[in-house]
Amino acid sequence: MALCPNRHENSDTLAVCSTCGLPLVDVEEGFNLLTQAMAARSVLARPKAQMIVAGVGSFGAKIVTSLRRKPAKDPKAGYVTLDMTGSEHSDNADSEPFFSLRVGGAVAGSSVFCGRCEEIAEGDTSVSYLVSNVGIREVDENQAIVVAMSLGEGPGSGMAPVFLKRSYSFNPRSCAFAVATLPAANDSLHAHINAFYGLSRLVGSPHDRGVDAVIALHYDRLRKVRGVGPVGEELKMETLVEGLLGLLAITLSPPNASKFASMSRWMRTPVLVPCLALGHSLEIFGSLHHILESSIAYPLCAVSQDDVVVSEVLLKIPRQLAESFPEAMLAEDIASFNQHHFRNVKASLFQASYVEQEHDRIDACILLGTRNLANALANTTGAFKKFRNGVTDPEQWQVYGLDELRIAAAERTMAASGLLTPS
Repeated sequence: MALCPNRHENSDTLAVCSTCGLPLVDVEEGFNLLTQAMAARSVLARPKAQMIVAGVGSFGAKIVTSLRRKPAKDPKAGYVTLDMTGSEHSDNADSEPFFSLRVGGAVAGSSVFCGRCEEIAEGDTSVSYLVSNVGIREVDENQAIVVAMSLGEGPGSGMAPVFLKRSYSFNPRSCAFAVATLPAANDSLHAHINAFYGLSRLVGSPHDRGVDAVIALHYDRLRKVRGVGPVGEELKMETLVEGLLGLLAITLSPPNASKFASMSRWMRTPVLVPCLALGHSLEIFGSLHHILESSIAYPLCAVSQDDVVVSEVLLKIPRQLAESFPEAMLAEDIASFNQHHFRNVKASLFQASYVEQEHDRIDACILLGTRNLANALANTTGAFKKFRNGVTDPEQWQVYGLDELRIAAAERTMAASGLLTPS
């Protein structure tokens, strides 16, 4: 039986009430329409963030989950995580949007293969809802996206490109950067295969847009670097990457992001090497010059200073020290520093952001662009080549969820970007 608005009973086959002539109410259809309308309004009600900070895979999700709970984070940024079901860091204890993918019978982390994670993410429409809900839903050249992941993980390598692809479908004019850790030299073969394929997808090609720049951190070097956090705590490994991500979220906020993105594209340096000096006290180091010298001492990927063609300096300075660092002085000091260290540098940028802090510690990051990063990626490309040369049956790639066509495309992309030398 169906009811009309006057509660007259009618047969389900009727469209209008046989007593009063009013249309009959389809309660189920009406409820579905109501929930869809409410969902649409909830998305539109969420303020659109100009800076989106995303963590993909267990490593990236852990970092962003921690960062978005810190009082020193950028309050205007939108934070989002995309991970596998079952990951210990895939929690949703707060109101931030969160999306989880389930891989049947697999374990989250590097034991999951890149191609399989990519296929699952490609086939799940919830990724698009996640992107829209976090605020990427219209064309806006002043919106920037920073994505953190470990390229040794299957989820990080496979799902991050899908997240970015969905983001570009909503906002093709956004700027995008990836903060990506590379596997250790002695890491497993499948971690290097994941990293090779994931990096090729992030770099992109003329027919498949990638990010504007990949900020690459080699695991073997990352574990040796230390920094100091906002309350004096030691930063290492994950917390060091978290500090870098927080620095990028503040200093690359629009419209600054477009300048740095344009520089990387123009100079054809798709991969940037960070040199970090986080939490360096001005009282101890004495000057910005000494802080920059500290950062350049140990780049997070192997790079020759003679090969550097781009230098991009990011600074986070306590507002109480602003008068000590006028823009003209910063420009002069950074230009002198670049001339001293990088004799072949062709272009440089710097961005200083001033924040409310009660201490005198400065965060500095120098992003180095070079057209000769093949040596820095030698472990990953070497492992890939070794496996590639040993493939006797194309079906061997199916373990990774890949095939010969996608592998060939990855090789072309890496070679065109100068990241893969001929065999």
